[in-house]
Amino acid sequence: MELFTVDVNRETKLPIYIEIKEPFSSENHMMFRLILVEKGAGIIRVNENTIVVSAPTIFCVNANDRIKLDQCNNLSGRAVYFSPTVVNNVLTLERMKSLEEEISESEYRDYCSLLPFIHEEESSIRQIEIGPATARQIAKVIDSLQEELKSLNNDFWRCRSRSFLLEILFFLQYIYTGTEDLTEHEVKKLSCENNQINEIILYLHTHYERKISIEELTEKFHVNRTTLTDEFTKATGMSTMEYLIRLRVKMAAIILRDTDLPISEIAYRVGFNDITHFGRMFRKRVGYSP
Repeated sequence: MELFTVDVNRETKLPIYIEIKEPFSSENHMMFRLILVEKGAGIIRVNENTIVVSAPTIFCVNANDRIKLDQCNNLSGRAVYFSPTVVNNVLTLERMKSLEEEISESEYRDYCSLLPFIHEEESSIRQIEIGPATARQIAKVIDSLQEELKSLNNDFWRCRSRSFLLEILFFLQYIYTGTEDLTEHEVKKLSCENNQINEIILYLHTHYERKISIEELTEKFHVNRTTLTDEFTKATGMSTMEYLIRLRVKMAAIILRDTDLPISEIAYRVGFNDITHFGRMFRKRVGYSP
């Protein structure tokens, strides 16, 4: 049985639900489930495996996974249940069992955003180890999603809730694949193993909605401006600020494509405080106006 958030006043519903009390419930409700482990540790049985869990970490659970909490020590977290049809209405559980029939490019792109939840082997499950900064970023977006699902304060609540889920999935896809291209023509995959640059890139991905300057990065990561410029360009093929702008534009493009939220709200969400500047940056990198 699917879980829904229901808006009684508007007689609408959305197959997204956040569970706080029992995030490791054995009932999967025939939905995908993202579990953010925020505190403590525990022993969990997942399918045929026994896993020792400690915060922070993420589990990507699909509708066929069997999960049971055996032991815990101050373990807490949140589970976001959602139907893949929230991402794209053609991606039903039945259809996702086999994609032999032809699907469009946009449908395939949406399917790829769900890859962390799709396991090749029945006994496996996707556990994504994350650091504190990543955990805070994902928790912050879940906070926003949780508030939207609780308040239902206007006709945009479903669009806005969906946009928060897409933001989480995009970020998970980045972590899951290592470093994904931001668009077909944009960011190259990392070409070096510079841990400091990798940390800076992850910082950009977890704080892109904030004002970020080169000065802030040099101070935070104890690197001089010249080294940062040279090493970042070597790793990504572009400057730090160009990477950040493209990341923001990519996030905006995802939300614009998949929701009906106002452009001004989306621009602010991804780190642009000036709607005119956002329009220029978007046109320059995408080729058309938002």
